[in-house]
Amino acid sequence: SLALLCLLLSTLIPALTTFEHFPHWDLDPTTAPVPSTGLQPLHTLALAATTILAAALALFSAARNNQRPLTAQLTLAALGSAGVICHGFFSPSQAMGTEHLIHAAPWLTLAAAWIAAAHLCRDPRLRAITLALIASLTLPFLAKALHQLLVEHPATLADFTANKQQILDSKGWTPGSSNALAYERRLVQSEASAWFGLTNVAATFASATTAGLLATALAARYFPTKRGPGASLGSSSSLRLAIPQLLTLALTTLAAAAFVILTKSKGGLGALAISLAALTSLALASRIKPTLAPRLARALGPLVIITVLALVTLRGLLGESLSELSLLFRSQYALGSLRIWADNPLIGVGPASFQDAYALFKPPLSPETVQSPHSVLLDWTATLGLLGLAWAAWLVWQSTNATRQLISAPTNAEHAARPDRDTLRLTALTVALTSLASIFIARELATPEFALMHLAALAAWLAAAVLLLPVFLNARRAAVFSAAAALAILAHIQIEVTPVWTNAAPLLGLLLGATLTSPIPTKRAPRASGGTPNPTNLRSLRPYTPALVTTALALTLLAFPARTALQWQSALARAAHTVRPAAEARADLNALLTDPDPTSQRAQAERLAGQLSMQLGTAVPPRPDALDQAISTLRLRRLLPAADALDAAIAARPAHTGTTTAQGRLLIDTAINHPDRQKATAAIELALAAATSALAQSGSTSSLDWAAVTHERAAYILARLGQPDRRDPLLHEALALWQRLDARTPHSVRSITRIMDLADRLGPDQTDPDLARNAAAEALRRDELTRLDPVTGLTDAQRAQAHRILAGADQPGD
Repeated sequence: SLALLCLLLSTLIPALTTFEHFPHWDLDPTTAPVPSTGLQPLHTLALAATTILAAALALFSAARNNQRPLTAQLTLAALGSAGVICHGFFSPSQAMGTEHLIHAAPWLTLAAAWIAAAHLCRDPRLRAITLALIASLTLPFLAKALHQLLVEHPATLADFTANKQQILDSKGWTPGSSNALAYERRLVQSEASAWFGLTNVAATFASATTAGLLATALAARYFPTKRGPGASLGSSSSLRLAIPQLLTLALTTLAAAAFVILTKSKGGLGALAISLAALTSLALASRIKPTLAPRLARALGPLVIITVLALVTLRGLLGESLSELSLLFRSQYALGSLRIWADNPLIGVGPASFQDAYALFKPPLSPETVQSPHSVLLDWTATLGLLGLAWAAWLVWQSTNATRQLISAPTNAEHAARPDRDTLRLTALTVALTSLASIFIARELATPEFALMHLAALAAWLAAAVLLLPVFLNARRAAVFSAAAALAILAHIQIEVTPVWTNAAPLLGLLLGATLTSPIPTKRAPRASGGTPNPTNLRSLRPYTPALVTTALALTLLAFPARTALQWQSALARAAHTVRPAAEARADLNALLTDPDPTSQRAQAERLAGQLSMQLGTAVPPRPDALDQAISTLRLRRLLPAADALDAAIAARPAHTGTTTAQGRLLIDTAINHPDRQKATAAIELALAAATSALAQSGSTSSLDWAAVTHERAAYILARLGQPDRRDPLLHEALALWQRLDARTPHSVRSITRIMDLADRLGPDQTDPDLARNAAAEALRRDELTRLDPVTGLTDAQRAQAHRILAGADQPGD
């Protein structure tokens, strides 16, 4: 029970909270004072370690009870995990090794959750608890989805409309750029994603739950069954439920179906359809030719995987002849990932390096440079090579259990329909602790609607989980639900990022372990005399070796990367705390100016003036113009101290380009606005040094991009600060960096347009006379290749510049 509690908490808490990849700095805290309200990388590592410890406890319990360990699964899980560990600890660059390990911590959590659940869920009672909690989890998801659609999304749209420039500035995007346009396009889409942030990731769990509950409610009697005393094919004697259980099953099924619809995920609906179609084919086969059913049951899981991959391949072959783009894009991701694997067949490119590799190997028509191929088998193999192939083999092999359990599950209930007191306590404790943790993490967002949503979700989840326990204490129903849910998962993860998505991977591992495991407990061998192992007898410790090794892995994961993540996040928090007061004061001033009540406006102005006076050490009049000037002064004073605070964050994770970029923006902002020319010059010199250092540490395409941007900005800033002789040399360095980046991103519109623009500005006397013309021609060619998603192509101004250069017109002045 302790192992299951640890496992459930470490996998369910991430699913009920958002995740912050860049704590405090996902939005620029100098302009957007947004509090931290999600899990952070350190929390992810801690939860990963907890999940691995849960797996160790499960293995220890199995050994102590003389249960046979799932040796083959353990071996495959260990091989894939070794691929992550090798990239983490033995990468040529220690800085990149840290990035690999932090990036892939959820992958290790998935593997550990799968192993833990596979061992624990051989006990029908523990499996019933797990399935009841997973099935009823759709109710909190639906509550969050409704809150998103009815409260959060309208408020977000209104805020963006009112503060568009400020929001784009906080993300470092220029209005009209491809990033800004893509963000605006996604922002207006009203789709449910629960806490996952991606509708298609949410749809994986929505479709799996819907398929499982529908199959349990409607189709259990039509599947082949194991004949036994008092049982016959199609017997439904053990399927009768009390009225509360029937109502709960029906309402939860409707809630799950509603959640699928609200996600608007075509892939989720397709996975649901494939799952139900596969189960229907098995039911028909068992009726028409019963001897065929066992063979078909073993083959259905792999057939679902092959079918989805075949559809993706076929869609790629059809190309642009169809208007459908979703599967076409996925076929492009698949082709690029296969090229990556072919280039790095033994060890892969590493978990954190797929995006850079894809930029080089992707098909020219692919409009995105994605972080994942959106297919679990391709993701593992491209990033981990042959060791990742072990995880892929594990998934395909275990997929044969998806419907085979329907053959072995008896029709009569193995346990009493009523859950015992311990089962109820464990279920209620899990719901309570998980919900309270979710509320605590997001407490900064507390509003009446937020509180109502969480209270409704908690009550509904608890009631449904308890009432569904009798459903899944019946081995027959557990097998039906598991088969349908597993098939939907197997189908959907071939076209989505769910297995590698930070707060979804742990829950997916739990689902895979629970649904692909037989509900019939393994028979216990007689305990040898002297059941307690003798610490001096190494042979007696042999059954505990998997548990000991797993524990060591958890401690390693917690000790080394977690220390780095703690230092990094602490420095980020200090830096954000330094600059946040100015952003909060700006928000207060904006609220003051829009307040229609003059009395309230004066009170707010006086309060804000008092706060600013204390922070600046000088009296600030409570007038809007004086307040505005004081806020600008406060912001400028805080930029350099915040940049200094980020030094510790960069020291902890030197290959994390986002941290270097955040510091560089602070320094560039200081250089642009500081009245002291000497301090402004020093700030831009620091920005140049930091960008160059980050490039040396990681060598990633994002670090190349930032180094080039920094050199460009420094050229013009230093010229304005009285050093015009440094302008052209810095622009030449920027041009060289853009060319290096273009060699690694041969289909990128951004790099070639920067080359075109710089060559145009420098003129034929300072560069290759044909460089600007060749770059302009190449930019137009690449623009044509963005026809599948024109937002990623050239802007109107860039297109006009390219045509002007090719026409031989004179360069406009700077």
